[in-house]
This record gives sequence, structure tokens and C-alpha cells, in this order.
Amino acid sequence: MMSVKQILNGLIISIALASCKGDDGPAGPQGPAGSNGAANVSSTDYTAAPSSWTNGASGWYINVSVPALTDATKDVVSVYVQLTSGGAWWALPTYNLYYTNDVAGFSFVNGTVTLSYKFTLSPPNTWYYRIVVVPAAIAIESRDVNFNNYDEVKTTFNLPD
Repeated sequence: MMSVKQILNGLIISIALASCKGDDGPAGPQGPAGSNGAANVSSTDYTAAPSSWTNGASGWYINVSVPALTDATKDVVSVYVQLTSGGAWWALPTYNLYYTNDVAGFSFVNGTVTLSYKFTLSPPNTWYYRIVVVPAAIAIESRDVNFNNYDEVKTTFNLPD
């Protein structure tokens, strides 16, 4: 069993070592280069077949689960659509996408993006959507990114094809 004297000596040595101060050492070596982009930026792909759309009071819509969308009041959400697989990406909202006077758009809340299409008919073909969520802190650092240009967003955030 330890004596009181041994315990006090241990306590005094611990305090003395904890209160030691000295000059900071030199900086360590530079770490390996990381990949471009941002780890917390996510993209969700959704394929919308003509039968996927629901006819609502203000047009056609589809609700898409997007778990990465956790702060709808601050996160930047961009949605892009391809009319054919491998075709050009169009930023939403957009007008006259397929028919004259149609409107393709979106809205969102935490966890869900609602794709919308305003026209008398639902989209006649399968469309491909990519939903990109950029957390607010990263979006603030990325003010120069043109979020209407999918290729620029993809390159900036190193998004997969």
C-alpha cells in the first residue's frame, strides 16, 4: 500500500511536469497532397421514369430522399437534369425544357428535394437528375463557383460521374 508521502510526492511531480513550459518545436513536415474537392459535398442521382410523377394541384412532382440535406435553411442545393443519358446537364429551374412554356424546378426541406414539372402533361421520357448538396461552410468558401454550370460544380467539388 502506498504511503501518504509517496502519494504527495507523485502529486508534486505531476504538477511540476504539467506546468513546464518551453519554446514550441519546429513545424513538422508537410503532409501528403489531398484530392481536390470537398469531402462533405454530396450528390444524389435520381432516374425519373414517366410513371414516377404524381399529378398535384400545381403540376407534376416527385419527392426524392436526400439524407445529406440536413440544414435546408443554410445548405446550397443545386439540381441538374439530363433529358437523355449522357446528355448535357441543365441547371434547374429552367423553362421551355421539353415543351414550349413548360417549367422544370425544385424545392427542398431537410432530407427531401421535390422535383417539379409544370405543364399539362408529365415528362414523356425518362429524365436523369443529379442533386448536389453543398454545406453552408463550404459554400461560403466557394462564392466564385457558378452553380448554374454543372461542369464547374463537378470539377470544383470533385464529384463522381
